[in-house]
Amino acid sequence: MPAAEIRSGEQVTNTMFVDLGRLRAFKGSQKYPVPAGVDLAKFPSVVIWCQQFSVLISPADLTFEQGV
Repeated sequence: MPAAEIRSGEQVTNTMFVDLGRLRAFKGSQKYPVPAGVDLAKFPSVVIWCQQFSVLISPADLTFEQGV
């Protein structure tokens, strides 16, 4: 099951996730397509993760507004 409030690398490796691909840049806004069939409501957080070195770079909690 996806975890909420990811704050450590161990939490990343022990939870379900969807890989959206490689980081395209280290600054500026970016957009990544979410694969069809992924229910974002089931994923309470998003992380930037360095797979090569198993390092959590940046976590963020997701919230959703009703009716948007």
